[in-house]
Amino acid sequence: MKTAIVTGAGQGIGRAIALRLARDGFAVALADINPAALSAVRGEIESAGGKAIGVEVDLSQVAEIQCLVKQTVAELGQLDALVNNAGRQITKPFLDVTEADWDALLELNLKTVFFGMQAAARHMIGSGTKGRLVSISSISGRGGRPDQTPYSAAKAGIISLIRSAALAFAPHGITVNAVCPGIVDDIHKEFERLKALGVKFKADAPVAIEEGVNKGGYTIYFTDPDGITLELLQPPK
Repeated sequence: MKTAIVTGAGQGIGRAIALRLARDGFAVALADINPAALSAVRGEIESAGGKAIGVEVDLSQVAEIQCLVKQTVAELGQLDALVNNAGRQITKPFLDVTEADWDALLELNLKTVFFGMQAAARHMIGSGTKGRLVSISSISGRGGRPDQTPYSAAKAGIISLIRSAALAFAPHGITVNAVCPGIVDDIHKEFERLKALGVKFKADAPVAIEEGVNKGGYTIYFTDPDGITLELLQPPK
């Protein structure tokens, strides 16, 4: 049985990815800072006949990322895929962003992706595993947003990171890719709230389809054995 780690697996896109991986036969290490959310998702997987472990982890601590990989291998036997999904955003005008805002967003949305890939790749190379590294970026990382500047910068950084990592790990048979979602169900309420406050959106603002990012389908595309690497997937314009 193949094994995958999914960070930020307690809700939203991470939960959907974890459920889909389990449905496709993966044993899943669910990583999140929220133990109650972890327990709920683990219960969903196990009640459907799948296999999962929950790992409470603070991804801002590199040592905890390294322990996450070690615990996954110790309890599930191997590591075949890592999905870097954990992240957060703030909506604030460019001139109001503080140093604390910047540091917090870059730490969770970019630093954790780098050190997650590093820890997973070290194990994969050491074990001879031709693994899969998938990171969740965003359409904001492709075009920027004036009200989400640190978030957009971090997500753009992910795109650069996966290009470097793909080149670094190709000789080892490890593929590296990114998914760039648009708006998904979990933030539809926030979308409506902003519209009510008078924030203007393009009429064709991208929305991730139910069987796309929101159900983990795009990410599964990168965990297949075909060896696709250095690619971005994003909603159609």
